[in-house]
Parts: sequence; C-alpha cells; structure tokens
Amino acid sequence: MNNIKKIFTNEFGQKVIIKRFYIDDENISKERLFLLARFLNINNVSLKKLYKLNGSSTFFKAYNYSNGYAFEARLFVNNQSNFLLKSYTLKKAIKLFKDIFEKGFEKDEPLLTRLKNEIVDEHNSYKMDSFFFMESNLNLPYSKIDFDDNNLKNVSTSDLLNTLSLINKRECQESIYIGQKENKFFFDDDLFFKSKRQVLPLDYNIIDNITYNYDFENETLANAYTFKSIENMDDFYKTYVILKAICNAFENALADFLLKCHSTIRIISKNKAVILYKFDLGNLYKNSSRIIAINNEISKEDIEKSISDSIRSLKLSQISLNSDLSTAIKRALLLCDLDLNIDNIFADISYLTDDIYQKIDDIKKVNSFAIMKGREEDDKE
Repeated sequence: MNNIKKIFTNEFGQKVIIKRFYIDDENISKERLFLLARFLNINNVSLKKLYKLNGSSTFFKAYNYSNGYAFEARLFVNNQSNFLLKSYTLKKAIKLFKDIFEKGFEKDEPLLTRLKNEIVDEHNSYKMDSFFFMESNLNLPYSKIDFDDNNLKNVSTSDLLNTLSLINKRECQESIYIGQKENKFFFDDDLFFKSKRQVLPLDYNIIDNITYNYDFENETLANAYTFKSIENMDDFYKTYVILKAICNAFENALADFLLKCHSTIRIISKNKAVILYKFDLGNLYKNSSRIIAINNEISKEDIEKSISDSIRSLKLSQISLNSDLSTAIKRALLLCDLDLNIDNIFADISYLTDDIYQKIDDIKKVNSFAIMKGREEDDKE
C-alpha cells in the first residue's frame, strides 16, 4: 500500500483530492456505475454541508478504463488564509468526503427518475456522435461509457447503494492530492487514501476497419501508433511533440485541398497512442480516397516541418497546466496511468527541434480505421 500521491502548487485557489477505483467486477454493471456517479453529483449526504464549509464540493464520474471501468471521486476545498481555519476546513471536508462513501445519499425516487430520463436523452445525443462511438467502442481510457438505456432505467436506489458499497471495498485504487503544501498531511496514515495500484492492461489490438453509418452527425478517422516505452517525463514530452507534429502535418496537408478536421491525441499506454480526426458530416466520405491517401503518405519530412509548431503547442499546454486546475488533474491522471513521477509536473519545458528529430523513427503507425456517413445506392454499383 502506498501513500497518497502529492503535487504541490500555490497556483490554484483550491486544493483537490482525487480518489479513483478500478472496476472489473461482474457484479457492478456499467449502468449502475454511471448512474451512481451522476446521482452523487446532485444528491449525497455531504453536499450541503460541504458547500457551507467555505464552498467545498465534490464531483464524481465513471468512464471506460482498461478492460473495465474507473469510478473517480474528487473533493475540492477552497484555500483559507487563516492557518487554523485552513487545517480545520480540510479535516472537516475530508470527513464529509468519506461520509459519502459510507452513507451515500438520501433516497429520492422522483429525483432518480428525472435523472435517468435526462441521462437517456443525453446518451441518445451522444450516440449520434461518431467520435463518442469510436472512443467508447475502442474502450479508450477516459472515454464515455456506452450503456443500455433500458438497463439504466431499471436501476433502483438500493442497487446504487449496493454498488457504492462494492466500490468502497475495491482494493485496486489510488489517491492524488494537488494543492498547497501543508505542514502535516494528517491523511497520510488514513487507510481510505492508501493506493494499491496493480499494473492494468491499457493495450489492445486494433483491426483496420471502415464503418459506414448514416445515423451519425459527423465522421471520424483514427490512427493507432506504437513506440518505444515511455519510461520518464522526457520520453513523455518528446512522444507528445511527435504525435502533435503528425496531427499538424495531416491537417496542413488537408488544408491544401480546403479540407479540415479536429484532432485529438490519446496516449493510452506506455507504448501506444491513438489519434482521432473528427470531420463534419460527409467530408470524410466524399473525400475518402484523397484523405486516406494523405493519411498514408505523411512522411518523416512532413513531420519534421511541424516539430517547431508542436513544441510551441507543448509549451502552451504547460502554461494551461499552471493556470487551470482541471487541466492539471487530467495530466496528473495520465502520468499516473503511465506510472511516471508526478512531482515535477509543473516544471518548465525547453526543447530544440534537433532534440526531437531522433525520436521520430521510434513512432510507427500500425492501424487506421474510420466511421463514415454511409454508402449511396449509386456507389454500390
């Protein structure tokens, strides 16, 4: 068992404790897990008490992770200038945070029914998004859970309380603290915040595939890449820069033909990443031959030309990291996924293009797959 992982910073007006459980228990359905997280956000035993405690709050979420799911809980505590109040507020907030896992929520069937209806409506809109479908279908870490609407509607408050109890007993978990350095971290010895993290598989085999579907409101192309194992922060930053340069090179090539897309990088393990390109409806399908040709013809020289812009993007992301708590949380979680040291997460980054060039050959594209609008009858002839 390890202590809570800590990132010290005075940049934010609040501190956060993140507790994450890894779920691969057949007794915990994805519908129960997802609904529990959403229900706790609007109804838990400590909600009002935390708000009265200097505006403290919690946030819960569930998402795809490894060969199962993750259930994540966050406690936000606003900073106090008075030392005595600061210590009291944090201790009290942590107790109220723990109370949620022990007591859950007050039963409110009408509220639960309304929430179910809202979630189903929201889910139906997500199902029109090819990007959501692609991420969820591939079970990419942090992607939204695709669930059965009828199964979700059949979940009771008793089911949710039972699910919370099962989650609280999970041994595979970790805790992270981001915020001001305290004179004494009294929760270091609290078993509730002990981390017991086994190495979870974040890898899988991706098969080349093109899916045609008229139901989506947009289209998505994705590439999977492999590379030498990320063992330290230098490996992480350089790998990110090259993946960003690949995105830039592809988007620049598309622009020559007045085509555009939105790219997203997902580093999903120590040696694999997926880049997703989201297109407006019809753009990928109507120009598929040209776009796929461009995708296959991105050269090392094209990537090298984009390295400078990618380094600038990395530096900008580091600035965001130091100014936005939600960005810092995402980065901290990813670094924990890769089993990297998070202590120097806010350190300045300085690379020259020559520092990156030698690593380009380490990154190989292994698969491409897409979701397109569909085939017209005339196209089938």
